[in-house]
Amino acid sequence: MKATIKTIAFPLTIICVNLWFIQPNLADENNSIVDWLKSRGQDSSYTAREKIFKSEFGGNFVGSAEQNIRMHALLREREGACNIDLQANILNFGGVWACPSKFSFGHRELTEPFNVAIADRNDCAHHAFLLTTDLSGNRHFFRAGPTNRKLFNWGAIKVEHGKYGGGTIDFREPPHQRVHLGVVNDPNCSNTIAALTEHARQVNEASIGYKPFGPNCNSYLHDAVIRNTDFSMPKLEFNAPGINQTLHGHGLMNSR
Repeated sequence: MKATIKTIAFPLTIICVNLWFIQPNLADENNSIVDWLKSRGQDSSYTAREKIFKSEFGGNFVGSAEQNIRMHALLREREGACNIDLQANILNFGGVWACPSKFSFGHRELTEPFNVAIADRNDCAHHAFLLTTDLSGNRHFFRAGPTNRKLFNWGAIKVEHGKYGGGTIDFREPPHQRVHLGVVNDPNCSNTIAALTEHARQVNEASIGYKPFGPNCNSYLHDAVIRNTDFSMPKLEFNAPGINQTLHGHGLMNSR
């Protein structure tokens, strides 16, 4: 009887050990950003993760466990809802970057501010716009600018919006600055886009005079955020003229 038990126990042990080796680690997808990206058919290489990290957090990526966990947590939080981001790029006038401090306004040697330290880059004047991203990764932008580009005659604030991607007027990947405002329960972003579209219509019809230091494109963005989302305008670490102003007093209504 003892021999029979041993004969049976040994192969059962082998079977259990083999099953343990071949069983997929169900925890990997939950704990590893590499497996999380692979499971969604996305590039999980070091270079791809470095690009994500720099785009979301800035600074150097070394591939540490802390950095990977931080990225993984952010990506999982954003999945399954409508994400709203504020993006901003440094203003450029005919190839000259608007950086008034260390590099002085009009310094043509500063060919690409993204390559300089963030602390120096933050002093440059930025143009901000709003970006929504839905479950499928579709992005929709809302931005404003002047109807005229003549000195002392800028015309009215004009809002534009549409699908965001290569060829879009403000397209840059990664942007000079990105601030994640939050996530809303709107998987296709349809309600959010509808509210922002109505707000854009009101702004365009109001013919609000554009001024370089406000009200301007950044003032529009501030107004769009507080009227059409549940988020407040965060304090930005970079210079965005007019961002602390809204379009209050011009007969605009909340679109939500």
